[in-house]
Amino acid sequence: MPCTSYLLTRILPDSFASGLSRTATKPMIEKLGAVPMTEGMFGSDPEEATCAICLGNYVLDETIRVLPCQHHFHLECVDQWLFTDKSCPLCKHDIDKPILNSFRRNSDLMTQSSGINNININIHHSNNSPSMDRIQIIIA
Repeated sequence: MPCTSYLLTRILPDSFASGLSRTATKPMIEKLGAVPMTEGMFGSDPEEATCAICLGNYVLDETIRVLPCQHHFHLECVDQWLFTDKSCPLCKHDIDKPILNSFRRNSDLMTQSSGINNININIHHSNNSPSMDRIQIIIA
């Protein structure tokens, strides 16, 4: 059965076959761009200056790729991942799909008009039952 996907891509027209691929192409990855790690780039939280794929810390001037979802990784780590799967390793957002900014815009407007300085959203997943999942919103 592993050959089924390969066979379908050979016999179906390109418009159908392209939907079967979950890999990113080199032009898709290059379009994302990359930036050098700079001091203070991730604030004072040392965990933010870590690649979630290899768990290694970023080093000054090391090249980092930031995906459209704003998750960041070592260039080599995430490129290797994207050649296998075109979604973010953390949130699974496809790199070729637009990010919906409606929540971000709405929270920015709320912050500007009400003087709110910080909005935190915590999602707690229950291992026992999905019905026990809860969302906590903290507005400060």
